[in-house]
Amino acid sequence: MSFQIGINRVLQNLRFINRNLDTVTTQLSTGKKINSSKDDPAAWASIRRSRAEYANFAAINDSLNAVATSVRIADDSMGAIGKTMEDMVTSLETISNSNPPLPIGSQERTKLLNMYNELRRQVDQFATPTDEGARKIISDPAVGGAGDWTIVVGPNGMIRTIRKEEVHTGPTGLNIPQLADTATDIEIQDALTRLALANETISTKKRDLELDSVAIASAQQYNGKLANAHLLHAENAEVADMNEVAAKAKSLELRQALSNESLRMLNDADARILQLLA
Repeated sequence: MSFQIGINRVLQNLRFINRNLDTVTTQLSTGKKINSSKDDPAAWASIRRSRAEYANFAAINDSLNAVATSVRIADDSMGAIGKTMEDMVTSLETISNSNPPLPIGSQERTKLLNMYNELRRQVDQFATPTDEGARKIISDPAVGGAGDWTIVVGPNGMIRTIRKEEVHTGPTGLNIPQLADTATDIEIQDALTRLALANETISTKKRDLELDSVAIASAQQYNGKLANAHLLHAENAEVADMNEVAAKAKSLELRQALSNESLRMLNDADARILQLLA
């Protein structure tokens, strides 16, 4: 009976060693000390939470990358509009500064007014970019669906609103008039005055848009730090110390061999006792 108790204890110990050796063998093959919830349920849950948070912050930054691209396109469009308005001023000043004056209906005056109107049309083209986000920021609401743009910039649904910065030629934008071929000198001077105001307006809108761009970049940097912290926590919790695992594997293999030898010796001794009692 005493031999059987010893055999049972060795078998129980051997089962424990084999289970641990299976775990260590998995760690050696994967490089991870936690491969599933059975390895350490609490640590596994913490790792899953950290990876989920990492994915959440990464997704927010992916979205912000698209927003940043739209803001950059909107800013580039404003820059192109500013240069175009300079050419519009030049065409009108050529008329107003002409000596002798260009009479209404003259070929040269009509040509310069047509150039002005064509440049005005180009302003509206620049104010309607193909990028949906940029169009939302700078276009005419009646044409491109412009409007304030609320975006998620951080954890827990933190939001920021990018204000619309209309830069089309209409009255809610830059308010630049179209001129007829028969436009008078007074109408031309009025257009030049409006262009000067439009130039100030677009400078202000570019500054406002730059603030939005800086805020987006700051949010991305903040999110990136939090994302990396969660990822580092998950990886550190998962990754095994291979030297430690290798040493543990050797120890378990030795204990397994000793247990197997003990089991063999107990079985042999039990068999000899039975023979003597026969």
